[in-house]
Amino acid sequence: MPYLKTIVKYINEALSDTVLKDKRFQKSNIIEIAQALPRKNGKNLEYLPSYVDNDGEAKYVGVDDDYDLIIYHKINSIDVSKATVNRGFGDGTGYQGNIARMSMIVFGRRDKLKLTNDDLSLYLQSNIPEAATKDLLVELQFQAANININSIVLNDLQVFQEEYPGFEFFLKPEQFLFKINYTIESAYLKRCFNNCK
Repeated sequence: MPYLKTIVKYINEALSDTVLKDKRFQKSNIIEIAQALPRKNGKNLEYLPSYVDNDGEAKYVGVDDDYDLIIYHKINSIDVSKATVNRGFGDGTGYQGNIARMSMIVFGRRDKLKLTNDDLSLYLQSNIPEAATKDLLVELQFQAANININSIVLNDLQVFQEEYPGFEFFLKPEQFLFKINYTIESAYLKRCFNNCK
């Protein structure tokens, strides 16, 4: 079960059903999990944010004037530990805890959206769910899956350098780029996962 992909899809659906329903966001591209892929430019490597499907096909998902808003997510790391879940009896042993450190990268056109990066970050942050629904937990076979926002980076240059290593800064004045750092904290019984589906 691709659990992070499923939870990211849940986050995107929550945003699409709330703040992104506004007509300003009609020209949006909301992507699940992307990664940096290299391309050669002379003797140098440049990295581009790309969505890679299960067949290994890649599609560029970064800055693009065809869209007024682009959102994609990245997995930065996963911390693993034992988790204690209160089941009402016993000590809750056998639970595994994962803390996935994630980033939501947001590209926007302030001239089309009529929003600043800090305003849009507030709207998005306010509509990201705090936890998975009970139905989603059952689907994932998880005991818990909580979503916590940790920080927001509004510095265009900093986010650009992290997302486009090897490129010179190419954002236009009417464009912005920011990042919402968040964690997905999950707990599950290890014995529930003995094969890949």
